[in-house]
Amino acid sequence: MKRIILLAAIMASTLTATAQSYTIQGRVTDQYGNAIPNAEVRLDHSNIVTHTWMNGAFELKGRSVKEKVIISSTGRKSIKKKAEPYMEVRMKPLTWWNETPTKWNIFAGVELLGTTNKCMPLGIRIAAAKKFGIYAHFAMSTMPDNIGKAHGEIFSSNNYKIGSTIFGAGGMVRLGCPIYFYAGVGYRNDRVFIEHLANNITNESDGYVEIDKDWANNYYTDDAMEHIFEAWQGLEAEFGFMLNYKQFYVNTGINTSAFELDNCDTMLHLGVGMKF
Repeated sequence: MKRIILLAAIMASTLTATAQSYTIQGRVTDQYGNAIPNAEVRLDHSNIVTHTWMNGAFELKGRSVKEKVIISSTGRKSIKKKAEPYMEVRMKPLTWWNETPTKWNIFAGVELLGTTNKCMPLGIRIAAAKKFGIYAHFAMSTMPDNIGKAHGEIFSSNNYKIGSTIFGAGGMVRLGCPIYFYAGVGYRNDRVFIEHLANNITNESDGYVEIDKDWANNYYTDDAMEHIFEAWQGLEAEFGFMLNYKQFYVNTGINTSAFELDNCDTMLHLGVGMKF
């Protein structure tokens, strides 16, 4: 009786294994239909692997109908497909445009920002990305030598300068090619400086003084106040695109103070750097 039970268990186990496993056959070619020999064909998440023959054909033992097969060959873009009893696989050449990153890469470079108010901060950008990623950047424009803040009425010319400090961070996503879309939030702090005159007869300048909107409302003309209102201090939305070409990248986008619609200002940014 025990022998009969043991024999039945062995037969049931064999039938179950036979039902769950099956043979995957196929052929691997290039985009012109030419056979690709010695291409690797592997079951996803397993050590079950084979290679194509000279005519590009292969045969592989599968474990279940829900498995996926990964086909790879030197110089060609790897393919992952759902396993089928017979598979026709066409592989494309691997190029910088269709290459999929296999690890996290570090990007670092310089960035120039600019707007209509004569302000052009220069800074750095750092990012880490694979399919998704994160970035951060910091930029600052030169500040003029100044003799302090303006208090009360002063003699001044119409010459002004704006110094800006900007930093921000956010996320990025790869768009199926070496172009990343990034978006985040930044903070911008503009400072306005106006040329101070030692006296209003000789127009001799002794430096710049920092002014704000309150001072401008009390002591400045309406026409010159426009420069003050061009300055911005607060949060900004930022977004743009980054193109990665081999070991280099270029990015472009905008920072906009659209959080405050009645004083909206936009700053363009352009950067270049390297991938590590």
